[in-house]
Amino acid sequence: LKNVMLRAEYPYGFSPTVSTPAAFSDNNVWSLGDLSPGATKKIQITGRLTGENKDERTFRFYIGSAEGGAPAANFKNILLCQISRFIYQLLEFRNEHNMMEFLRCQ
Repeated sequence: LKNVMLRAEYPYGFSPTVSTPAAFSDNNVWSLGDLSPGATKKIQITGRLTGENKDERTFRFYIGSAEGGAPAANFKNILLCQISRFIYQLLEFRNEHNMMEFLRCQ
């Protein structure tokens, strides 16, 4: 795959503080470059989540490819998505995903 991009949609109350590697755009878009079959990439996102005890929060992650030859924040070709839900019980939340865990978008 060429020009692979990852976009995160954060729930209300989540503020990202740092990610490794750094985001390409708006603290929620990463350029993963070209990926050969079997290749993996790791992105670690750390942030602060505010809410009430037992609030449910949903994080959405989309993988797609940028059109044309350059990375773009608004990629259109969605290849995979992951929806992560959890019950709020912590002041800080850290979420890591292996690209192999992503599901096909419905």
